[in-house]
Amino acid sequence: MAWPHTFRHGSFAEYMTAPQDAALAPRPGGLDPVSAAALPMTGGTALATLAWLDLKAGETLLIVGATGGVGSYAIQLAAAAGVHVIATAAAEDQGYARGLGAAETIDHRTTDPARAVAAAHPDGIDAVLDLAGTAEALNVRLAPLLRPGARVVSTVFSADPEALAARDVKAVNFFYRATPADMTRLADLVTTGKLRVADTTSYPLSHIADAHSASTTGHVRGKLVITSD
Repeated sequence: MAWPHTFRHGSFAEYMTAPQDAALAPRPGGLDPVSAAALPMTGGTALATLAWLDLKAGETLLIVGATGGVGSYAIQLAAAAGVHVIATAAAEDQGYARGLGAAETIDHRTTDPARAVAAAHPDGIDAVLDLAGTAEALNVRLAPLLRPGARVVSTVFSADPEALAARDVKAVNFFYRATPADMTRLADLVTTGKLRVADTTSYPLSHIADAHSASTTGHVRGKLVITSD
């Protein structure tokens, strides 16, 4: 058995125990274990954040950090609901984002997203899902682009709810807690072909340091998955 590797957010091991009320669901039929491992937390976070944003068909959503794990599912789910998705993505990932359903892409490495959005949507946008931004970028640069009644969710805790409320914008810093219902819904969406599993890169447990190094580059397409040796 490979040794478990511990870090501040949890641990890695080949086996673990789980309580009876854990958020578990059967692996979708036809889905290999690595792809299945890329689905629960990222897909569940996408489901939950979009539920909070409560977007309607025809509304416009900017996803900051759109081609990581959560963004890969959020693009698909939002686009399927008729939402106009703007995705920030590196040049080499823009085809991936559009393939998932993004209507527009912005290369955040060469273009200021705030300026690009302002130019393309002078009347403003309806929502932001911030998966990789900064407090300054969200609360100072993007905030003026939001229409009254807009909504903002940040999974990186960059939102200032009080400052945004002064602009008539509802905002929350979001931490996802998985539920069995979410896991069952994700499995159903994948099984019925309504949701594509995010691109995955896998590392064996013995190379966990390499996986952590990759995760800190700020550029991971889809999801990293750890496998047993």
